[in-house]
Amino acid sequence: MPSAGKNKNDKKHLTYAMLRSTQSDSVHTKVCIASHNETRPALTKLNTRSVEVGKVYQSAQEKPP
Repeated sequence: MPSAGKNKNDKKHLTYAMLRSTQSDSVHTKVCIASHNETRPALTKLNTRSVEVGKVYQSAQEKPP
């Protein structure tokens, strides 16, 4: 069922958004955020670098293989 996967991703994203909004320093929150970042490496790279480097990385990702 394709809807099952969609619901799972939506739930995961919602949980991450809620954790970020609380700004909690609990171990559970840190582990969940770290786990989420591991599944979104491209966004993590963009967030940890300057805007210029991020634009270069994004344009490189848009080029066909």
